[in-house]
Amino acid sequence: MCASTPRSVIHWKRLFLILEAFVVLACLYGLALRITWRYDVGWHPHGMTVYQILSPLLGPMSYGFLAASVFLLLGSPFFLRPLRSAAVRAWLIGVAALFCAGCLLVFL
Repeated sequence: MCASTPRSVIHWKRLFLILEAFVVLACLYGLALRITWRYDVGWHPHGMTVYQILSPLLGPMSYGFLAASVFLLLGSPFFLRPLRSAAVRAWLIGVAALFCAGCLLVFL
């Protein structure tokens, strides 16, 4: 017989998965915005269009990214015992996302 997983554990796993996906997509968003920022000149009209579409959403995306990363970094260790693999994965993604954000700010 196999014991069923409690519903609260399933909900926490889904929350971690959603936050991880949001953080990864926010990193890709920042990378796309940073790349198109270099081509914000008149002879690259498609680059300017992409930059004009992405730039107004930078503020809300930044706040959401920071909130999700902080939850992944600070909240996931509290779930280490019941959700070991999900908590470790969430913590690693949170660290990698903040490292990626720092690299985007400094190097590009």
